[in-house]
Amino acid sequence: MRPGSPDWGADEESAYGTLASVEENGISQEIIVTEFGNYGRYYDNIYQAMTCGADLLVKPEEAVDVLRIVEAAQESQDQKLRIRLKSGIGKESLRV
Repeated sequence: MRPGSPDWGADEESAYGTLASVEENGISQEIIVTEFGNYGRYYDNIYQAMTCGADLLVKPEEAVDVLRIVEAAQESQDQKLRIRLKSGIGKESLRV
């Protein structure tokens, strides 16, 4: 797969998510197709911000929050526990 090809940024079906929901007649499962990614656009935006003063599409604090959530989700999975997150000074805590 090469950048610009129709499948660029697409995950294989084995990487899709599964949403399990409890319903009146039992548990239903739905496959969730992963959205296409585009890291090239992310890095192009950083370049444009550094060289031309463009606004960042992803602010540094947003990126840090995402990393904290991903790390907490992994810890939750590993420990089979709920992990409490603090989303920042003066903000409510989040639970994963």
